[in-house]
Amino acid sequence: MRFDKLKQYKPSILIDISRARIESPIKMGDLAKRYGISDRVVRDAVNELRTIDHKPICGDNKGYYWPRYKTEWDRTAARLGSYVQKIQSAIDGGNAFYQEEDQETLF
Repeated sequence: MRFDKLKQYKPSILIDISRARIESPIKMGDLAKRYGISDRVVRDAVNELRTIDHKPICGDNKGYYWPRYKTEWDRTAARLGSYVQKIQSAIDGGNAFYQEEDQETLF
């Protein structure tokens, strides 16, 4: 069902974000309320728009927006890259436990 909603609302979400700018971004929660969908569907739509449709949707803690300049996208790309590094560090930490302790199970 979530994927049906994703497919249905993705074009509208793109239109709304393409009208937003860095000075007045649109919040994920506002998009979710507008279309009667969950934040998760909005997040998945933005992810697909970025990865599959190659749309440079910018975002920060204030919301999503369409970049006027590449530097705006560069800031978003750097922020996303820092998430990747943090996630990789978490993976490495978990893997290190099993390498250091030579354990197959936690207990």
